[in-house]
Amino acid sequence: MKKLSAKQERILKSVGKRIRKLRIESGYSGYDHFAWEHKLSRSSYFKLEQGRSPNLISIIRILEIHQISLSDFFKDIEQDS
Repeated sequence: MKKLSAKQERILKSVGKRIRKLRIESGYSGYDHFAWEHKLSRSSYFKLEQGRSPNLISIIRILEIHQISLSDFFKDIEQDS
């Protein structure tokens, strides 16, 4: 796998922080309970929150759960990067 640039690393970390924030705002203190309740792989979800190896399908599913659009989700990330 190709090494990520510093900017790509920052973006992935921002995506992970945003996903974690959405979970916490939804009332879930732990990632594992959230993942289990929404039929997501716990290990994949954990990696997403850590900003590691995200895949678009998982991100889309999470955004659907939180009822947030892609543009709204990424708008905040672009401003933080």
